[in-house]
Amino acid sequence: MLILENFAVSFARAVEVFRTQPDAIREQKATLRALVALAKLGGVTIRVSHRSMTLDSVTIPPTLPGVRSLIAQLNLHDVAEIRISQSAAPAELLALLRAVAASLSGGGRRSQVDIAMEQAESVRVLVASAEEPDEAERTPSVTDAFESAPIVEAAEDELLRLATKVEGPGTLLENAMADLALRPEGADMLDRLATIKDLIPRELGEGRSAVALRAIADLVRLEEGLPDDSPRRGVAITINRLLTEPMLDAIARLVPAAELRESATAVLQRGGADATEILLSILETEESSAARRAYFDVLRGIPEGIPQLLHLLGHHEWYVVRNMAELVGDMRVEEAVPALGRAIEHEDERVRKAAAVALARIGTAETVQYIRNALLRGDAGVRSVVAGAVGGRRSGALAMPLVLAAEDEPDPALQRDFYVALARIGTPEALQALIKAAQPGGRFFRRRKLDTRLAAIEGLRVAGGPAAVGALEGLRGDRTPAVRERARRYLRGHGHAR
Repeated sequence: MLILENFAVSFARAVEVFRTQPDAIREQKATLRALVALAKLGGVTIRVSHRSMTLDSVTIPPTLPGVRSLIAQLNLHDVAEIRISQSAAPAELLALLRAVAASLSGGGRRSQVDIAMEQAESVRVLVASAEEPDEAERTPSVTDAFESAPIVEAAEDELLRLATKVEGPGTLLENAMADLALRPEGADMLDRLATIKDLIPRELGEGRSAVALRAIADLVRLEEGLPDDSPRRGVAITINRLLTEPMLDAIARLVPAAELRESATAVLQRGGADATEILLSILETEESSAARRAYFDVLRGIPEGIPQLLHLLGHHEWYVVRNMAELVGDMRVEEAVPALGRAIEHEDERVRKAAAVALARIGTAETVQYIRNALLRGDAGVRSVVAGAVGGRRSGALAMPLVLAAEDEPDPALQRDFYVALARIGTPEALQALIKAAQPGGRFFRRRKLDTRLAAIEGLRVAGGPAAVGALEGLRGDRTPAVRERARRYLRGHGHAR
């Protein structure tokens, strides 16, 4: 027997996958397969108005997963009615999903869904108004749309073969989840939850971890929306039994995938301390900075997450400390400053550089003492990377340490890096320091070295703006030829040639 609400949820989910994940062939296969399986149980007529939808005259609650979005998408294409025959052809259901999921295009007078389905036999579409299109407006028929679809170009035979299979844990699981969303209570709820608990590991074991993830995420969302009574406890117990260490590890591996990240995040944050340990173990050796940021976003939502992550800044392996320093610096984690201050004294230069860059990127007042020490007493490599990482007005507290370091720096290249960092900070104090350093100093005493003045002039070029240009204008007539030439050249670059 076809449960109409299950069909509505399955149709809505399929349209959403085709609309938001155009390249996710595996996900599209799964949703199409589920829809074909339900269609084998019976035909259905879908009618749509502005804010509601009925299946065979049964009103479908818009609060069911995806239904409100499906109504909006059907309204977008002026679809008033869809008649799907029992055992509808998979190719025609595929064409329907792609047409409904598509954005409006072409500007024709006739619905693009109507045109795409005009030659279909097992799926018929009626629209609010249907005029014959001009030949130029005509879009491909169902046959054309099916044959030209990018998804089919990649895996046509496999898609249709899988779509005609009714049996299998994927279909059973999706139907069970749809039924649970519709009826989260009832005498048979524990039996239905037990079935779901058995089906999810089967999906994981057969390599369909994304399907298993989506089901667990739906359980987590269902748990959050239920009142604190026996139905919620039943869902909570099921989730706790599912979130074993192997399951959490498999889900954690899906975090870097953008299309799965939201669901993975919801499940892992529900996993709490157990999920934290697994995420941290992955982070210890993860080399991709994008993946590390994704894992950090998950950890940030777990109460135990950030404290344990910061603990890794004292790890005995140098590469773990380096990875963590880079991560907390990228994410500007202010709580990490004390641990980074210790790491900047690490025996491994790679760790010292990573910690110094992280402190410079965080750039709060608390970082000043550590960065000052690095700039004044650190090795050349650390001083250079600190200067390269500083920038923006949020780093204003670092302006004075940079000024002091630049004044005492004997290496012209490093001195230039310091003055350019001041230019990137761009505060009035930083600009005044650059202007002062570009001046010749006293006539006989405390005269500045030429290399210092030229490095400060380079900083003025990078800073730009009226104050910097005004200072360069004042140096056009300097007594030192190299200073005059450098100032004039930079003014020409700013469009102030004379």
